[in-house]
Amino acid sequence: MLHSCAVIKCVQRKLEEYNVKNSIIDPVMVATSGDTLLDKDAISCLKLFLTKAVLVTPNIPEAELLIGHKINRDTIESAAKEIGERFKTSILLKGGHLKHTSNTITDVLYLKKTEELIGINNQKIRTNHTHGTGCSLSSSIAAFLSLGYSMSEAVYKGCA
Repeated sequence: MLHSCAVIKCVQRKLEEYNVKNSIIDPVMVATSGDTLLDKDAISCLKLFLTKAVLVTPNIPEAELLIGHKINRDTIESAAKEIGERFKTSILLKGGHLKHTSNTITDVLYLKKTEELIGINNQKIRTNHTHGTGCSLSSSIAAFLSLGYSMSEAVYKGCA
């Protein structure tokens, strides 16, 4: 969790020092309770940092904080595209926080290179153990990218 500008800038310097080109950022910004987890100044620093990533994986409350308006099932695709265009990166907008009428959750992948929007359906898993799931997902996607999979393949495999 990058909770302050100092931490964000430190991580950014280290990524530049080690010449990391394909970073994925899960912007841990909002707790399950709805509380913001970042210093107020850190949000603007994080927004600048997101432009350095090849993929950003916000959940709905984090995405709403990034773009400043509410997202629902009808606007999730346009929101993913808006975030991608604003931060010049690919986006996996995770739809788990939206109300669902079935056991299927739809995430939306916006690919920066092609401006393509891809819906990814996943079965909802009922559990109270959700802490760290976004970080685990982004790490899984990073692993598949490092193995040479394309962005869409890596995201599909990470979600599976």
